[in-house]
Amino acid sequence: MVEEDEIEQEEVPAKKTIDRKKMLIFILPVLIVIGLSVGIYYALNSDYNGNSATQYNIIKHSSNADGVEKITVFYDLPEISVNLK
Repeated sequence: MVEEDEIEQEEVPAKKTIDRKKMLIFILPVLIVIGLSVGIYYALNSDYNGNSATQYNIIKHSSNADGVEKITVFYDLPEISVNLK
């Protein structure tokens, strides 16, 4: 019989594991950049919801005694449902 000391055991290479802290250091900034870029895109792009954000009427008034021309701007806002209690 063969004794245990004589059997050569193969060494299994150790698997490389990534620490959770290291993973957060690399993944978190990428997620923040993606989130900010998507947020800025939707904040600045008025065409994403199909409504035009530039619906307004301008009414010019005649100049007053100071020579300053007054302008009144009316914005068309969507309907809003409010529950007042």
